[in-house]
Amino acid sequence: MILAILLMLSGVGAPVAEAAPQEPEAAPQEPEAAPQEPEAAAQEPAEDPPVPRFLDVTVAAGVGELNGDRVACGDYDGDGDPDLLINGGRLLRNDSNRLSIRLVDVTAEVGLPGNTGGAAWCDLNRDGLLDLFANNGQAWLQDREHRFYHSADLSVSLPDGAAAAIGLADFDGDGWIDLYTGGGESAEGLGRQTLWRNHKGRSMKNRSADLGEEVRRYGRAVICCDYDADGDPDVYSGNYRLQPNGFLRNQEGELHWVDNGSAGLHDETMFTHEIAGIEQQYGYHYGHTIAAAWADLDNDGWFDLWVSNLVHKFVGEVSEDFAKKIGTKYDLRGYYCDDSNLFLNNGPPHFDFRDARSELGIPLRPIGDSDVYAGDELWSSAVLADFNNDGRLD
Repeated sequence: MILAILLMLSGVGAPVAEAAPQEPEAAPQEPEAAPQEPEAAAQEPAEDPPVPRFLDVTVAAGVGELNGDRVACGDYDGDGDPDLLINGGRLLRNDSNRLSIRLVDVTAEVGLPGNTGGAAWCDLNRDGLLDLFANNGQAWLQDREHRFYHSADLSVSLPDGAAAAIGLADFDGDGWIDLYTGGGESAEGLGRQTLWRNHKGRSMKNRSADLGEEVRRYGRAVICCDYDADGDPDVYSGNYRLQPNGFLRNQEGELHWVDNGSAGLHDETMFTHEIAGIEQQYGYHYGHTIAAAWADLDNDGWFDLWVSNLVHKFVGEVSEDFAKKIGTKYDLRGYYCDDSNLFLNNGPPHFDFRDARSELGIPLRPIGDSDVYAGDELWSSAVLADFNNDGRLD
């Protein structure tokens, strides 16, 4: 992913006119009576607000040659503006001002390794400074000089070497940031998801056994949120490779697996298709989840859940070359992939979810051969914001 920065201008940086020299004040005069306007006089229509425009300042900002596919923002130096971390180990300090954006590479200066595969900001030792925890299990603590050093005590040995995604939150309510890892995949298969408790900033204890049976998933989205408003963070794991997404509900500091309607759809009887004169039934086997995000999408006060899936939609015969790649001349993948989901939180007493994507106007792409196929749903991110300032999240 090539990073690009767009600067939105709406009167920003416009020259300020100098004040004209003032005349000496005249002696005060008796105020004249202002003419009375008719009560029903029409008011002048309000002027439309200025339309913002975007300028590409990628090169000017100093990142024209920079590549990366994982980014994380955090004000590591406490100067009031967000700095940018690329691929978990390359740090760009924000030296911007009101008129320009400028990012300076300080990776070597602050002692970071350059690439850890991804990392998240957090305060692991409660000293008031942002530290880093990387997807490969490494902990990087920040000192008072805004330099980072590797902490062997707070680093962990992940069972598969690295996780595709991690979640950081105080799960047990002791005031220290804990860790949940989403697993990965390798030649040996799907990785193991793990839970680690932060022991007062001195070490991380593996508490995966507390989750019950071993969970093997390729969790590419691990997001934490107190979705039931009981005062402790819960965990959602969005999993790739047609695996059910997982939900861990936090009850008094203990995480428990729950089935609350957010796993995705599994129904092998959704479609009937005939091949070579033989009818068979097919259906969704969960999805390929890549990203997820919490937000109150219906403004009812409860956190809802958006899930972005990679969804194949084609069903039909394929070329000889592509048949060699997928191992069959008839592509049926469009029957197996669950669509991206918009799960609304039903609130108390059960705090379960229902998929309201279609009813809220986000259309589904058609499944079929070249006569109906309109492309796959290749969604791999989830960004929620009120883009048009109407009080509702988009």
